[in-house]
Amino acid sequence: MLTQYMKNKHIKNMFDLIEDYNINKILNIDNINDIVRLYLNRTMLFISVYGLTDIRYKVIYCVDFIIDICLEKLDDSTKNQLYELIITIDAYPLISKILPFLSITQNYVNYLKLNLRKYGSYYYTDKQIELYGKIFSQNQDIVFSAPTSYGKTHLSVMTILDMMRESIIKSALIIVPTKALINDYRKTINKLNKNITVNVLESPYVHPNFSENNIFIYTQERTLVAVDYTNFDDKIDVVLIDEAQALADVLNDRTLLLIKALNYFKNISKIYLAPFVQDMYDSVISNVINSSKEPFSLELNSNDSVVSNNKYIIDITEPNKIAWYNATFAKDNTELIKIKEYSTSKLAIFDDDTYSFAIDIILDIYDNFINKNDKSIIYIASKAESMNVALKIYNRLQDKTMEPSSRVKALIKHIETNIHDKFLMLDFIKRGIAYHNSCLDSYTKRQLEYILGSEDNFIDKLVCTNTIESGVNLSAKNIFVLIKSKLQGKQPEIKYANLLGRAARLSSNTQGNLFYIKMSNRFTKYEQEFYKSNEIKKIAPTKVILDDLKNENNVTYRSFLEDKDLSNNQKEKFLIDNDFKIESDIISNGEINLKARESNGLDYYIDTNTILRSEKIISTLTSEQINKYLNCLGNYDDTKDFVEFLSYCYNWEYSCNNQIKNRMKDTNLISIIITFLVQGRSVKDIVNNRIEKIDNGEYNLYVDTKRNYVKKINVDQINTDNNYVLFDKDNLEHLNTLIINSLDQTQNLIEFHVKKYIQDFYYRVRKIHGNTFESDDFGNFLEFSAIDDKKIILIENGIIDNFALTEFSKSEYLKFYDNRKINLNQLLLYVEEKFSNESPYYYAVKDII
Repeated sequence: MLTQYMKNKHIKNMFDLIEDYNINKILNIDNINDIVRLYLNRTMLFISVYGLTDIRYKVIYCVDFIIDICLEKLDDSTKNQLYELIITIDAYPLISKILPFLSITQNYVNYLKLNLRKYGSYYYTDKQIELYGKIFSQNQDIVFSAPTSYGKTHLSVMTILDMMRESIIKSALIIVPTKALINDYRKTINKLNKNITVNVLESPYVHPNFSENNIFIYTQERTLVAVDYTNFDDKIDVVLIDEAQALADVLNDRTLLLIKALNYFKNISKIYLAPFVQDMYDSVISNVINSSKEPFSLELNSNDSVVSNNKYIIDITEPNKIAWYNATFAKDNTELIKIKEYSTSKLAIFDDDTYSFAIDIILDIYDNFINKNDKSIIYIASKAESMNVALKIYNRLQDKTMEPSSRVKALIKHIETNIHDKFLMLDFIKRGIAYHNSCLDSYTKRQLEYILGSEDNFIDKLVCTNTIESGVNLSAKNIFVLIKSKLQGKQPEIKYANLLGRAARLSSNTQGNLFYIKMSNRFTKYEQEFYKSNEIKKIAPTKVILDDLKNENNVTYRSFLEDKDLSNNQKEKFLIDNDFKIESDIISNGEINLKARESNGLDYYIDTNTILRSEKIISTLTSEQINKYLNCLGNYDDTKDFVEFLSYCYNWEYSCNNQIKNRMKDTNLISIIITFLVQGRSVKDIVNNRIEKIDNGEYNLYVDTKRNYVKKINVDQINTDNNYVLFDKDNLEHLNTLIINSLDQTQNLIEFHVKKYIQDFYYRVRKIHGNTFESDDFGNFLEFSAIDDKKIILIENGIIDNFALTEFSKSEYLKFYDNRKINLNQLLLYVEEKFSNESPYYYAVKDII
């Protein structure tokens, strides 16, 4: 049917119009209405005779273009035809994009049909309505796999809120892979909630009132803490798991914690959300999760999507030449359509060349690929290279002549005040370029996400790493993909498809542009997958072999096998296949010995011998010693004593894997960062403190500016690594390496490594010495890096930025506190009056309302 559809001259005219616009960026307004009207007319006729099978994705492609580019140039009659076609092809979410432009009178029956699908300003498809009903019935485990931007989160949260409104449920748990997503979910709940009281909780160290409506938004780690601390697992009515495809990677530490967490909710209905995956339940979930509920799977592919993309290959592998190909409907490289060829003075890219060289070639003709005011994400599969690429782009640009928006001014002020006034990101932003990676603090990342997703065009180029892959709400009209080798982690095809889905988002533009930069003469895996990016992916669980158990980096999987309280098909199959027998708590196959033990999951990353060692040491502590450690936070000397005790107790020098061992040796820096975090001090303070210690002759620092690595060496030692040079505080490049390293230590070393040991120490103290040894300070620091109760109240209300917590916990703000609630609207008015809307304090509040 597709061939017959494409033969019609009016349909072909529509596709020619789209191609011409995408190449030349000019719309012929003289006959645009006629072309669109005739296309809509012939498409409706074709569907009435032959149906929609095989052509829906082509129809959606044209409809998205019409909405994005042509809508304001159409007459009322043509707009009404567009509306009718959208209903015919079950693309109801698109109605919200065109409704403000319509002048249509509906009869009462059609009005009812349409508004039954409406929730707020959103309209649901038939399949979305089906899923709503399945979740609402609460008697199955739901597996919902759909393309990025399909509205999985929106639909699931809306259904949960409706169930609370009807008193069907009281408490829901949402498990997210990253802390960044907690605030995204909080915003979604605030946006969708219609006049019901709901407590949104993100701290596991609370004792909630289960007679009220509660939504807990936790990572898997926080879920395990909450189970251990409050035994809330039997009070939860429904569990939602975001980015559930991660369950396939059973050698990933955090996946095993997620499996352990879900083990507590065997009899609770669960909602698994995943992008672009097939047979998720049979291939993955049924093997790792035990459940008493029957499954219901709804798997959608790109043919069910209501947004679309243009796809292009930019070949830079030939000397002095750049070739631009259309790959939108190509199945492989034999079906590419050459658009243009450009001359360049630069040589060809080779496999061992850097991303910076590749982007330098692209920048020569960048303006040919995009519209003037369009925004672009440039994806680089390397954190270090992402900053180098941003620097390369910065060097090719001029400072913006336009006035920055209030939000951009606030971001600049935040970086100057709280990170460093010589941080190169400031100069980048002034030229409309920034980067987004795991080193950055949460406020900076969040503001970049807001700016890129809005109509604010001051920052129009954002270099990203794999932070874009894991559900973060980050999108742009154009995505340029540069992958030199491979994506990090397991399931790269799924991550890749998830990444490419960021260009077209219903909340911004219905049609995006994807550019794959061909950097190798080989037909690489990622070039092949680029053609198949809109196909649903077959998910393959990680295959674990016996050698994996011998790998020192897989301590967590060993602990998972040793856990007495957890059983699933994957674990049992591995033990049987590798001839393990269990006798007197010893699990052995003659070559490898494991010891069955009880575990709350939070100690999975610690090997059994280290656990036995730590328990022996902790058991000898006196009450005075325990209380000293539990009350050390905020005092540097006491914190340093505690950190050194942890290093000894958990044998960091030998038990930590090689990737972090050297970083964990610097107990002095760890203690400074913890103390400064608790005191509400900034990264700028940490940087200045490190420089002060160098000036005082306490140690020498050496920097590797290419990788942004920093190495501390005693003053009497000699540096033997030629990649490192002696730090010079007056060298801007050296200073930025120290700034980035300090950000990374704060965001990653403390959060993902040190806190794990503090958490385990706190658990074992209470296990060995009794629950009388409880510390609100410890619990609050572990979750929020703060101990002041006023700060905790602010965090519980959604304000999470360290600088804002320090400010808003001052006595002048107490008038906005009501028990443990904050009047955010009144606080925002006060902050605007005191600081203006060009202050980071303003957006620390505004972004959560």
